[in-house]
Amino acid sequence: MKKKIAILPIILTIFLGTLTQSQSADYKKGFSAFLASDYLTAFQIWKPLANNGHRMAQNSLGSMYYLGRGVQQDYQAALKWFTRAAKNGHRGAQDNLGTMYRIGIGVQKNYRTAVKWLTRAAKQGHPNAQYFLGYFYHIGRGVPKNSGFAETLIKASAKQGNAKAQVWLGHLYFKGKGVRKNEETAVMWFTRAAKKGNQRGQYNLGVAYQYGRGVAKNLNTALKWFNKGAEQGNDRAQYKLGSMYHNGEGVPKNLQLAIKWFLLAAEQGNAQAQRNLAASYALGSGVTKDNIYAYMWSHLATINGSKSGKKIREIVENRMSPIQLRRAKKLSRECVRKKYKGC
Repeated sequence: MKKKIAILPIILTIFLGTLTQSQSADYKKGFSAFLASDYLTAFQIWKPLANNGHRMAQNSLGSMYYLGRGVQQDYQAALKWFTRAAKNGHRGAQDNLGTMYRIGIGVQKNYRTAVKWLTRAAKQGHPNAQYFLGYFYHIGRGVPKNSGFAETLIKASAKQGNAKAQVWLGHLYFKGKGVRKNEETAVMWFTRAAKKGNQRGQYNLGVAYQYGRGVAKNLNTALKWFNKGAEQGNDRAQYKLGSMYHNGEGVPKNLQLAIKWFLLAAEQGNAQAQRNLAASYALGSGVTKDNIYAYMWSHLATINGSKSGKKIREIVENRMSPIQLRRAKKLSRECVRKKYKGC
């Protein structure tokens, strides 16, 4: 999972560097080949350029080794070429190095070294580096905690269109953390992130429309954004969508759809969705009444921090025979082992 998380910034830095620096004709030929998925040709063009100190070619070779495009995936080789490009001042390569040291891919995790390279990239205006460097200053990881500087970096990243930074900035304004509370400004940032496809932005925007926070209440619009976030796998959006169908809030009541979305959220460990599934099985609401599954989901909700889930478990347990209780506990253990999938 961590490796997948790191891939996107590294792909993007190929384009960020390409679009902001002068290019040799040979590098452009290699780039055209790369875009056409002719990775072997791209590699053959970029390799001699990289050996001659062409920083964009060096960063691109690093990306090819990192992703395994045209060459066997090799994080050590990626690190080598990113380092060369970074030392030559390529901001994308600096961000890529920061990513590798931050996560610990191809190298031992080292937050101080990550901060070193993220700082260099951030000073050159790299939005992804600004975001993660801001995060490090916010929590004091690899650097002394500095909320004011963190906010400055996050704002700079958000203004350049970084969706994660936009969500974070929106959250600060929504809660009034470190800034004067302003829900209208929060909604503005959530909207920008949501329109870029950021699932957290979509969820937060849905909440704003659902309750009329910083924007006029509009359940149809809330449903739209929850649906977008839910389709992308955001468990909180899935839970919200299930709740709206369960309660008939802004949409005709549909218990089957409610169960669908509760289950998807529950499989990701969402305690509220697990609790609601437990209640549904206990009552036979949208599903066949089943005390064993009611116990299982209420137990899972309980271990994930739901106090109301614990109450449901206690009620259901009093209805069960010893044999049913043993079966329910066994299912609960199996579900935990399966990480809530297919329970």
